[in-house]
Amino acid sequence: TKKKFSSIRLSAVMILLYPHDDILHIAFFKRAETDGPHAGQIAFPGGKKDKQDATLLETALRETEEEFGINRNEIDILGALTKIFIPVSNSDVHPYVGFIDHKPDFKPNASEVEYIIESPLNDLFKPENKVTLTKHRHGLTIITPLYKFHHEEIWGATAMITSEFEEIYQQI
Repeated sequence: TKKKFSSIRLSAVMILLYPHDDILHIAFFKRAETDGPHAGQIAFPGGKKDKQDATLLETALRETEEEFGINRNEIDILGALTKIFIPVSNSDVHPYVGFIDHKPDFKPNASEVEYIIESPLNDLFKPENKVTLTKHRHGLTIITPLYKFHHEEIWGATAMITSEFEEIYQQI
């Protein structure tokens, strides 16, 4: 039997930064426990590009609004990072960095978000909170950074995106 070719899904995520108590913070969320390939994982807000999204940036803004309940017009876009391919969901993920000049009033979408995770950047990026992880999932071997903080583990594509952002952040 021939395998049916499925096209790559275009997706986008938002690295959301904001000040809280004069300290720069970053927000993630724990995905709801569903049947999807990324269920229960820590992630940035984001998802698949819909037909109504003219650009991938619009996808990241729409998904942030849907998942975090934050008005997309409050977010200033600082730039984009390197896209990353996720084999298990056949997705090309395009990360964007956004900034809100105040602590957001999160209103998480309960069907997608189990809970929001907020962290000061400097705490997240402490050397003792980052290791290298080798994981075997869905028949693949994945070597990824792993961030451990607040009893949470960030690995896979989210950790790879976070690691690239950390490199840029450390340089500025």
